Amino acid sequence: MAAKLRRVTLEGLYHDLLRSFVKLLELRNPFNIDHCQLVAQHCEKIGRQVGLDASSLQRLLWAAEIHTVGVLLQMEEKHADRNLPISGLGDLSGREVSIHEREEQIFRHVLSQVPAFQGCLEILLQRHEWYDGSGSISGLSGQQICAEARLMAVVDAYVDLVTPKAHRPPESHQEAMARLRELSGLQFDPVFVDALERSLELQDETTMTTRVVKFQGAHCRHYLTLGHFYTQIHETEWALRSYLAAARMAARMDDAGLELGAISGQFMVFCDLGQLERAREILQEVRNRGTTARDKLGYQLLWGLLEWLEENPLGKQILQEVIRKHTELANLPGQAAALAFQSCMTLFQQGAEDPEHVAYLQSFLQLVASHDVFDVVERYRPYTIPVLLNAVVRGIRGQLARNLLTRMGEPCHGPLQERLRGVHPARWTAVLMAAPLLSAPEPVALPTAGQAILHIDTLGPFQVRWGEQKTAVEDWQSLKNIKVFLRLASQAGRPLNSETLAEEMWPEAGLKKGRDSLRNSLAQVRRTVRTLLGDDSLEVVSRSRKHNLLALELPCRFDYEDFEELFARSQAAYLEGDGERALTLARQALTLYRNDFLEGFEEDWVVAGRSRWAAMRYQALTLVARCLLQQGNFEAVEQCARELLLIDDLREEPHGLLLEALAGAGRPAEAVAHYERAQRLFEEEIGVFPGRLRETLVGLGLLL
Repeated sequence: MAAKLRRVTLEGLYHDLLRSFVKLLELRNPFNIDHCQLVAQHCEKIGRQVGLDASSLQRLLWAAEIHTVGVLLQMEEKHADRNLPISGLGDLSGREVSIHEREEQIFRHVLSQVPAFQGCLEILLQRHEWYDGSGSISGLSGQQICAEARLMAVVDAYVDLVTPKAHRPPESHQEAMARLRELSGLQFDPVFVDALERSLELQDETTMTTRVVKFQGAHCRHYLTLGHFYTQIHETEWALRSYLAAARMAARMDDAGLELGAISGQFMVFCDLGQLERAREILQEVRNRGTTARDKLGYQLLWGLLEWLEENPLGKQILQEVIRKHTELANLPGQAAALAFQSCMTLFQQGAEDPEHVAYLQSFLQLVASHDVFDVVERYRPYTIPVLLNAVVRGIRGQLARNLLTRMGEPCHGPLQERLRGVHPARWTAVLMAAPLLSAPEPVALPTAGQAILHIDTLGPFQVRWGEQKTAVEDWQSLKNIKVFLRLASQAGRPLNSETLAEEMWPEAGLKKGRDSLRNSLAQVRRTVRTLLGDDSLEVVSRSRKHNLLALELPCRFDYEDFEELFARSQAAYLEGDGERALTLARQALTLYRNDFLEGFEEDWVVAGRSRWAAMRYQALTLVARCLLQQGNFEAVEQCARELLLIDDLREEPHGLLLEALAGAGRPAEAVAHYERAQRLFEEEIGVFPGRLRETLVGLGLLL
């Protein structure tokens, strides 16, 4: 074993440090991912092929592995808020010298102190020279340029050409080689152009394919990081956009781990917003995506938290099983996350002194004390901070808890405890969280006297009605115009930033084209609405050029508002014990729900609304089933329960309703068979079976 270890030298350590430093800088831009590593791999192969001696090959390899450090540091040091001692510039900008001279200064400053790197300087400084001298910076040409620099210039150019850039897609191998051959003898040494082509002919596609995957992964992780950042500053709309982009990329790459990260991000945002139905919908969409046991446990972790937040005892069961399985797999991050959620939820719902909470808290802190899982502690801070605060207050491994809080930016715990005194633990996070940076605009007062009220149907075929007049989809010049109109109408009188609207509707167009497209669309919206109302003088959409705000000037009434009102009245009647009236109102509400909200539209704001009203429909259908069960109409209850199960088969209540309907209709064997199918489903999907379903069957006398 000892014979395999590389001899540690100062030069080797310095080289490894520089290589790591370059890799970190590359990760700041996905287009640079693994650039130096790939250039070095090709340089080494071609160097051996053309017969470079061992010393020259070593110099070439070391130079290739760090050849972008000068450019990357130049980019970094131009930020006014950064002072980079490694570049040797201090607080100055370096703009008083040419970019080539500045790169040379950086290379000499970084490499000159280590003798082994002296030979690399020549390669790094000459790699930009042109072979025929026509584009040379230092006046070198031909054999005056060292062979290693001529070789690196060819390889560096090829790797850049086959790499996607911000302004263009990647070129194919054939396209890249055609461009290199075109400049062979001019910019590049023909010997090394030919050598590169021969080398690539013998090479399979594995290396380049791996790089494409790494690039895509870096791009996806970039959006994940953006989502985490926007979540922390409470810009939930942008956080969701970033997570959605990451999820789409991960799905295209078939990377279950990255997709789970993106789904988790969306899930956490919706949980923080209290939109638990939307969070549940996300999990329903992706529950079968996991390909490994750990992926499956990742989704079950989220299911457990969701059930806890919905105050369902099933959440505790799910998380307990997740903890057990992660312990068996020795998956420390998963185990830490599950213990953190379990500890936090028992704190919120059972109290700070509850023995069960204290046991979970101690297990969580023991795991943190024994293993490096700080990334989990930091990632789930809305759930770990309350737990750690309670550990400090109760003196449970208080020193460790104080240290973790300090690492997360909460070093002074006395004032913090005073601030939270008398506040229920479930509200600690809300008290600590800052207000959103951007507050919602004030509503615009909508004139009503003498003005038409537009009725907009969205829970079914889209149409706009005014009295007997109406417009359907085909009456609008384009689908985009409908989306612009709906986006403004859905604001309920609140103005919308025009640039935000342009970016939403035309995300790929760029700012200027997006503005022009929005201007044209608004003109067409005005024309369509004026035609509907028969009044060419109506303002329709007001625009504040000073503040860049748009608002629809006409009062509107959406069909989902009527749906919400009827559903709310049915709920109130049910709580008052008037089952007959509750049933009538709930059925009236369901007749308005002809289809999902704006079916076929996939904008973020539409998807969020669709989830909300779909969840409300689910609740209305459940209320209908309960009322029918009270009346003993078991056949209708069965129909409702089966419809509910088609929507979401991982809720306990529709399974329970179906069991009662089957038993009440005198079909006990079918009830038992459904119970057994439900048991297999729950155990397979979330790892546990709800105890309440067993209690239901026992109560019906069908199970001992």
